[in-house]
Amino acid sequence: MPMASAFKSGNNQAVPHLPSLDFLLSSGEWNDAEFKAARSALPKSAFETVSAFANTKGGWLVLGISQHGEQFEISGVSAPDKLQNDFLSVLHADGKVNHDVEITERRFLHDGKIVLAFHIAENPRSRKPVYLDGDIRRTFIRKGGGDYRAQPQDIERMLRDATADRWDGQPFTRVALAEAFHPATLKWYRNRFHAANPGFDEQQPDLDFLYDWGYVVKDGSESLPTRAAVALFGSLRGVRNLLPRPILDVQFLGYGRKEEMPETRWIDRLVCEENILQTWQQLLAKYLFFMPKSFRDIDPKTLERRDAPAGFRVFREAAVNR
Repeated sequence: MPMASAFKSGNNQAVPHLPSLDFLLSSGEWNDAEFKAARSALPKSAFETVSAFANTKGGWLVLGISQHGEQFEISGVSAPDKLQNDFLSVLHADGKVNHDVEITERRFLHDGKIVLAFHIAENPRSRKPVYLDGDIRRTFIRKGGGDYRAQPQDIERMLRDATADRWDGQPFTRVALAEAFHPATLKWYRNRFHAANPGFDEQQPDLDFLYDWGYVVKDGSESLPTRAAVALFGSLRGVRNLLPRPILDVQFLGYGRKEEMPETRWIDRLVCEENILQTWQQLLAKYLFFMPKSFRDIDPKTLERRDAPAGFRVFREAAVNR
């Protein structure tokens, strides 16, 4: 149970909820939890975790947890006050991190052992990337249960997003508004939008809908699509004027990782130059063609068959996050 707590915040946000230690241990490390033994000293990798959480979705850094094989157990820290002060003082020292990060502190007493937990909030896009020691190459991001050094394209994306006018929010002028969108894609999206968000006007004109949600912007008396709108709903002409390369180029292999590579390296290939939503539809259709699926049940809300392959969730997350 909690022994003491402290909260540091620059904007009076609510204190993030910390699940019980038993729950965290049983769940293991993932994208919102990182464990460190830190029995008597603070590991340098703790600050890599700070950078990763601040650049991604935030998470809990928990000190006093040891790992043995696949199992985690509470080992405690020997000098909690010193460890906490060392962590916060180094973190806020000039030059350690390039941007301030918001920290929430928790202290737990469990069977006589003290565990320290720090929630690192995600930084606003205007204060990313968060990197260490004045070296932008020491930018980290969180993937699954690990901290990874950000690739140049990740850093470039964060720098673009940090500008007052994001790249994808800028107006796109290479095609006229009348020929910027793919009508069937927009209809497909709106059908799913209204099914998931009842109460919005389904008869609202498409242009008004896009303007209300920031996909179309005003430039004087003229309405212009944003780059994001063209990427998501664009016509073939619009997408090709926006992006010089195909949106997707994927090969389907006919063998497993541990199998010897056959003479024919792939059995099918999908290259998509259409908008993102069309690309997803084509990729999903190809995936379902190759993957066996069996009927499970009926969705009580939509009355649709639920027969997605067993690995569909993994495929979906990998495809969307790639």
